[in-house]
Amino acid sequence: MVRLANSITLSETDSIYKLPPKVSVLVPVYNVEKYLKRCIDSILTQTFADIEIIILDDGSDDNSLQIAESYSDRRISIDSQPHGGIASARNRLLSLAAGEYIYFVDADDWVEHNAIECLLEYAESYSLDITFCGRVGQTTTDKDIEIMNREHAVARFLSTMELSSAMWTKMVRSSVIKQLEFDSRVLYGEDGLMTWRLINKARRIGLTNCRPYHYSDNPASITNSSFSDATYSLRLVWDTIVAETAAARPTLLAAARQKQLYCYCWLLYTALRSGTPRDRRIQTIQDHLRTNRSLWGASIASPRLRFLTCLSTYFYSPLRYLLAALRSKMPPLR
Repeated sequence: MVRLANSITLSETDSIYKLPPKVSVLVPVYNVEKYLKRCIDSILTQTFADIEIIILDDGSDDNSLQIAESYSDRRISIDSQPHGGIASARNRLLSLAAGEYIYFVDADDWVEHNAIECLLEYAESYSLDITFCGRVGQTTTDKDIEIMNREHAVARFLSTMELSSAMWTKMVRSSVIKQLEFDSRVLYGEDGLMTWRLINKARRIGLTNCRPYHYSDNPASITNSSFSDATYSLRLVWDTIVAETAAARPTLLAAARQKQLYCYCWLLYTALRSGTPRDRRIQTIQDHLRTNRSLWGASIASPRLRFLTCLSTYFYSPLRYLLAALRSKMPPLR
């Protein structure tokens, strides 16, 4: 890979601290003491060193903050706040960032040593507002890079899984993302709504075959947690996207509604897997799935999941009782 003209080595960092960094690497932290050192170390050893690393501790009650404070590298700055959730933490990090580009890294994950250099080279070479990448072992595109305009990217986001919602799958131009903020009502899946808004703001979007990210399947993460008000808030993401698509791009409404329906299926499956008693939240999910039953075939590829969704939509409480002994063997849906 061709090294960027302004790429520098660690030994040259003394001369850059009075200037805005090229890239702000933002790390929201909450109770990740097992993983945080690996994450920070992987960022500090990047081949592109003109970065700032901003770590925000979101009210951890383990040793996460102490681990972050043990580092003396001058590119690291640390802030903390009472626990406010991931959207609040990301918004605070964005307010502190000074870089031309923004790159989020989850604190329980880590990145290859050339992650930032790889993404930045694509961003600069193709004048991209958003540069999508993948994780190690994942195929994003068969091409070196696919360039999309806004309309193409919006359609791709609604119709496929290729443009990931996760914030760690993209480097974003600061001037674009700082026009937006994460929705504090959404406690899980806030990155999906932000990605939607980013795509609707960006002029040029690139989907690359760069795969520098190591995703850690943290059993304590919200992705693996039980059904709760936090996970239930995911519905706001796709309810909002469907409403905005209906208003601005009605030709894409069917695709948006299919993804919305899959979101509701995921919520119902997660509730069933958690053994959650039927309540107003479950009833709301069931009502939506019944109303949109015509979309099941197009939205749910797995026959097994389609069958389980059908049963739990109409017979949730009996099925919850029958599956009680099997819940521990029901994997979380990805």
